[in-house]
Amino acid sequence: MKPIAHHLHAGSYRADRHGPLPANVLQMPPAHQPWAPSEDDLAVIGPAGREFIEQMVGTYDFTLIEGTLLREAGQAVAALAAVRAVPRAGRSLREVATLERLELAWSKQLVGLLGALKVQHETS
Repeated sequence: MKPIAHHLHAGSYRADRHGPLPANVLQMPPAHQPWAPSEDDLAVIGPAGREFIEQMVGTYDFTLIEGTLLREAGQAVAALAAVRAVPRAGRSLREVATLERLELAWSKQLVGLLGALKVQHETS
């Protein structure tokens, strides 16, 4: 039989199965304060990324960890916008290939970050 401390640490403690908590143990739920980007966060991100972050924060509540992922996603959105804004016409094949690789890399980064956020929309 595992000690209660093990179950508390593993997150598997159940009062109906493991009995009441000892008097010296308090279960404290994590504080949930919605994350909001600071001015410093937004200052280093391009306009497309700032707009993306502002739209997401206006739609969803984010924890600190989710906010950190969102800030990185905003950076990826800004980088994608910058890469996509570079005209390909008149560039060498090597330069175009470099731009295409950058675009693909930032796109993969963004998809991964959005997947990690696990944002779901509610249907009515």
